[in-house]
Amino acid sequence: MVADIDSYAPYIQAVFGNTASVRYIPFSISDRKALQAHPILQAFIMLLDLPQSRFSTEQVLSLLEVSAFSQRFGIDESELSLLRRWVNESGIRWGLDDDNVRSFALPVIGQNTWEFGLSRMLLGYAMDSRNGPWNGILPYDECSGLAAQLAGKLALLINTLREWRTVLAQERPLAEWKELCQQLLDSCFMVDGETELVLALLTEQWHQIIDNAITSGYEEQIPLRLIRDELSVRFDDEKISQRFLAGAVNFCTLMPMRSVPFKVVCLLGMNDGAYPRNIPPLGFDLMAEKPVRGDRKRRDDDRYLFLEALNSASKQLYVSYIGLSIRDNQPCNPSVLVTELIDYICQSFCLVGDETLTIDESAKRLSEHLVIQHNRVPFAKENFLPETPFQSFASEWLPAAKTTNKVDEPFCSVLETREPITEISLEQLLRFYRHPD
Repeated sequence: MVADIDSYAPYIQAVFGNTASVRYIPFSISDRKALQAHPILQAFIMLLDLPQSRFSTEQVLSLLEVSAFSQRFGIDESELSLLRRWVNESGIRWGLDDDNVRSFALPVIGQNTWEFGLSRMLLGYAMDSRNGPWNGILPYDECSGLAAQLAGKLALLINTLREWRTVLAQERPLAEWKELCQQLLDSCFMVDGETELVLALLTEQWHQIIDNAITSGYEEQIPLRLIRDELSVRFDDEKISQRFLAGAVNFCTLMPMRSVPFKVVCLLGMNDGAYPRNIPPLGFDLMAEKPVRGDRKRRDDDRYLFLEALNSASKQLYVSYIGLSIRDNQPCNPSVLVTELIDYICQSFCLVGDETLTIDESAKRLSEHLVIQHNRVPFAKENFLPETPFQSFASEWLPAAKTTNKVDEPFCSVLETREPITEISLEQLLRFYRHPD
């Protein structure tokens, strides 16, 4: 259980979702925002932003990381890794074409755009770079042979984005925007059993927004930005909840009525200032300015939720927080609720054999017994000692742990001395300034 499941979801997926099958632990994540839970929704919002997009390499390639999007253009995972290398080596950085660069009031140099990089790739299929540049373009040799099919797929993708950028940049009546949603989905996404429900949710929300505007009698043309902003707000408000799974690790938000008995309950992110949650009052909330007895208090609600979580743990309670600052390595305090819980335990109990100690000495020993500081790196040697109760079984980090005490080898060898170059050809000089790397 965490205070904000959306902030922890990427870390949960990285730890539990990328393990070998022999160490895989079933898990589920509840209470996520629809926009965070479904990459398709994020990709669709990015497509709606095409008229204002800079078309950076990361923006375009992140679209291809969405399976339904990449399948529509026939690009699989192995081709995506190759495509990343091609994009980097061909000099693509940002900008769809020169017109896109000019729209940002920046000077046009005719290079580093997607159009420029695609020209290099397609020219590399037709001729070798050793023949020199053609019309000021140096061929990119990696796109020769059968690999040229991937360049064709990329060209289809860029042309599709260019067409939709033009279409979405125009103001249109509400009825036309309603039809364009399905056309955009059919053009950019592959529908299958996994994506059908998500695309149905997207279409439903899109139609509701436009139908509400049509019902109000509004007949003027509107820009896409208005629909895009309302759609994004709706996706943020839409929660993806599911029932808890038996035999799996269930991640969820600390919410009321979550006091379901479990053998082990873990509270993550119990940092000072993060929980109890601080929710700033709205500017028009007069109750926050003049509170009276009986008004709801968020901090008291979080205290009650913390108590509910304690009662839900039938065998073990695990509480974690950030103990050291990532900036200056200084100790960080836990949530005030965790501090109060530790103080209560230390005042009410003692370790076996500490009955004769003073209250302060007994409390100190019990606190040291309860609070455990884990290593900050997974390849620490202490993580793989068999006698430790927190022994790691991540075999991929074991080789690094075995080399922690070895002397570091030189990072690079000394370059051999060569005779100085006194003469170069004009072609060599031009090639150096065009492509210094």
